[in-house]
Amino acid sequence: MFRVTVSHAGKRLNIQLAGFFNINSANSTLREIERSLPILKDSFDVVVDIRHINTVSDDVALTIKTGTSILANNGAKNIVRVVGSSEYAVTTFAMNSWSSPKADIYFVPTLHDADVKLKELNDISEKELEDEITDEFEI
Repeated sequence: MFRVTVSHAGKRLNIQLAGFFNINSANSTLREIERSLPILKDSFDVVVDIRHINTVSDDVALTIKTGTSILANNGAKNIVRVVGSSEYAVTTFAMNSWSSPKADIYFVPTLHDADVKLKELNDISEKELEDEITDEFEI
């Protein structure tokens, strides 16, 4: 299961993933990300909520790397992955990401921490940071 939304006036791409993440859901997520790119402003941020991922199939690794690369090559400056307490999510997504000089990748435990990190990185005010991602995962 997945959800991809654009928020903060086109300055943030929100990606939420849950359950079993197989090649079909990975490819669908990738297509949805690509559809969102024209809406996003230059130098946008990405929040990837992977707290509720249970399992990632082995064939998804290249798709995760491709997604990271597409984001970085299309203007993402910061990619913040929300992992909760899941060592599995951290390990899986850390191992399957290409580093890019165009985007920095961070791992945080909560959506609130993602907002705080982006506020710090972008030096923006609390008012501008009104969170549009709910802490509940809804698809």
